[in-house]
Amino acid sequence: MNQEILLKQIRKKIGDKSLNDEIANILNISYDAAHRRTSMKAKFSFEEAVELAKYYQISIDQFLGTENQLVVKRTKPVKTQEDLLYFLKVH
Repeated sequence: MNQEILLKQIRKKIGDKSLNDEIANILNISYDAAHRRTSMKAKFSFEEAVELAKYYQISIDQFLGTENQLVVKRTKPVKTQEDLLYFLKVH
């Protein structure tokens, strides 16, 4: 189910490009290996799913199944005004 959602999101982002070619290039796998994943005969590894989500800027929060959970990235603690300004500039 989650793989289908991820593939649907990627399709929206790539338009008319070949889904298999895109995935093969991003994950550095063969066209056949990409086809097995897009046809649901094989599952993405966690690392592959994260790599695709990062590449296409897709939030993986939606795959957790609940709106009350979030996946977050740890950042440097904000202790000073300069830290806050840096955080806001980077993010």
